[in-house]
Amino acid sequence: KIELLEYGKQYRQEKRKEIGLQKKLRMQQSKLDGIQAYGGCCQCCGESNHKFLTLEHLNGRDKSKKRRTGIIAWNIARIEGFPDTYTVLCFNCNCAKGAYGICPHMENK
Repeated sequence: KIELLEYGKQYRQEKRKEIGLQKKLRMQQSKLDGIQAYGGCCQCCGESNHKFLTLEHLNGRDKSKKRRTGIIAWNIARIEGFPDTYTVLCFNCNCAKGAYGICPHMENK
């Protein structure tokens, strides 16, 4: 059993870059899947560049789960089946909503 553990450790060390790249690609795919599941663009301003898009917690984030942001949040949403408790906003709209309670785009509508 110790030999197997040692082999696993050695394998991970040798393949560290490859394993890291695979993980990064899986995380990016999770985000892209989420963006598509929630309409493919910011639900406020229509921005569609995935690099700007974030996951918005419609009922606010549970403070006891504060580390569930970014890719972790996308993965959780995927595991939960992309429920309607989330939506997609661009970073600017999401920050404005968090800071002011409403995005300026919505004030003008």
